[in-house]
Amino acid sequence: MKTSFGTNRRGEAVSRYEIADGDLRVAVLDQGATVQSAVFDSVEVILGYDDIAGYEQNEGYLGATV
Repeated sequence: MKTSFGTNRRGEAVSRYEIADGDLRVAVLDQGATVQSAVFDSVEVILGYDDIAGYEQNEGYLGATV
């Protein structure tokens, strides 16, 4: 499912794509292929921010796809 995740500081819309299968649910942003959330058996297993500003204002590579 595709939803809006906000607008980055360049004014571009950022989308969040959620994929689910059984007990696994993963959300990916189209801002650098960032893994924003992963939940397995009701347990959050990925650290992510609740909005795009969190990714832009903080250093580090939370959710980076390597």
